[in-house]
Amino acid sequence: LLEKFEAMVEEFKNWLTESGKASEWSVYLDSMDRLSLHYSEQIGSEFDIFELEDGRELSKLLRLYAKKGKFSNVGDEGGGSVRSALAHYVKFRSQRNLAKQNEILMLAVEDFCLDISRDEVLKYRNEVQEYCAQLPSAIPKNHGIELSSPSMRFTYERDLQQLLCMQVTELFPEYEIFGGAKVGIEYQIGTRKIDVLLENKTDKSLLVVELKSGLADFKVFGQIAMYMGLVSREFCDRNVEGAIVAGEIDDSLIQATETNGLVKLLTYQVGITLKEA
Repeated sequence: LLEKFEAMVEEFKNWLTESGKASEWSVYLDSMDRLSLHYSEQIGSEFDIFELEDGRELSKLLRLYAKKGKFSNVGDEGGGSVRSALAHYVKFRSQRNLAKQNEILMLAVEDFCLDISRDEVLKYRNEVQEYCAQLPSAIPKNHGIELSSPSMRFTYERDLQQLLCMQVTELFPEYEIFGGAKVGIEYQIGTRKIDVLLENKTDKSLLVVELKSGLADFKVFGQIAMYMGLVSREFCDRNVEGAIVAGEIDDSLIQATETNGLVKLLTYQVGITLKEA
């Protein structure tokens, strides 16, 4: 248990260093000790925050030592260093837990990552551009992700991808395809390909869009979390969020995203319009 405790302390120290907070380490360590001692006195038993695993309990501590929390006076100590140290530690544990979850899901995710040749990707991107140019009003404009009724299920993600790209301004009005169709569709990052990468027109934040023609379960969360992590590394100065668009959303996927407010779940409906020849 002592080795685990020491390892966690060292891991947090390394994380602070990588985050550019190395100079704060000694102050933060003292602050964490002060918090642990104070909370021990409140609950009447020995407590050390570095041994706390439950994310809900960490969130509870954040509320207790917040500016308007029950123990705000302790949070204010050291010019607010206790509160700041706690906030950084909770962020560290959150990122650590997400990374661990992604590792567990990685094997399942591999089944969903298609290895498409570069020539095929380029060919398809050109097809999408030509299709969008020739048929700008093939499907009526609608608001939101629900296009029209009756609903249908796409057999292939590419059909869904093509339609989304045609109507990206209607479906995601605050965004545009990152770098244009040639770049943002099947966006290559490392050895992976993101279905569609969108860029916010105002703040330049990025939205990773993962498309599933049928039922999307918890495995898709692992996939999009991995993509979001890769994009965050490549664009470290931008906010990155994700959106899963699927025919159906499995309960396991809803549960997987409950602890992550950065991933939206959307279902699609598609309609057919007829024109006289």
